[in-house]
Amino acid sequence: SSWALGQTVAAQQQLHQALALIDETHRLPIWGWCHNSLGEIDRGLSRWKEAQAHYQLARKRFQELDDLGPVALIEQNSALAHLGQGQLAQAAQGLESAFGYWFRCGSQHGLGLSLMGCASYALATESASNCPKSLVFWKTAQRILDGLQCPLDPSDQMEWDRLSLIFEKLRTPELDAMCSALSSEALPEAVTALFSQKPEEAKAAPSAGLVIKGNPEQLTAREREVLSLLAEGLTNPAIAEKL
Repeated sequence: SSWALGQTVAAQQQLHQALALIDETHRLPIWGWCHNSLGEIDRGLSRWKEAQAHYQLARKRFQELDDLGPVALIEQNSALAHLGQGQLAQAAQGLESAFGYWFRCGSQHGLGLSLMGCASYALATESASNCPKSLVFWKTAQRILDGLQCPLDPSDQMEWDRLSLIFEKLRTPELDAMCSALSSEALPEAVTALFSQKPEEAKAAPSAGLVIKGNPEQLTAREREVLSLLAEGLTNPAIAEKL
């Protein structure tokens, strides 16, 4: 709560105090969450190396616990930190892995955050004057997260605000029309295309965390239909009824 209120120093102190009270040998999940939160604070302050150190500890803890949900979230957070440093290969790996997990588990919140990360990545790899892919991801993330009306963590809110300012300036009627045409039916293909042209170093770099078997280009027709409905902001019960 201190972090959400903008009391960064107090939040860091409280998290370090919590870590001091936790016996690491018990392998408690809260130990991993504390390090993830410290990483998120550092990411919000652009302290990239410090953030990555905390993410690495958090990721290791949840891998030990075989808890893939937190691993996917941390992989995603770490990817955004890599993106902040211009490390596109590592960012691509983390975002692709996280997207695969969120889609398969049906988490709309996770999917929305993942697509926001895809928008950031696409913006970093596209020409600023011609950004249809990044706009598609951004508009889809907006629709999902606005529909959930779930408050974002401060670091994610900062990224949200940054992208809002950028895309408001870059929007044109032509790009809006393209986004409307692509945001649902072609979303799986757009994700596949985004990560099919990774930087060369990504091919040799091993994944540091989550590994999801399969990728968006291997989705069945039914899975693609579900993803399109998720992109439209439908809830799981609504999707089940529609199918």
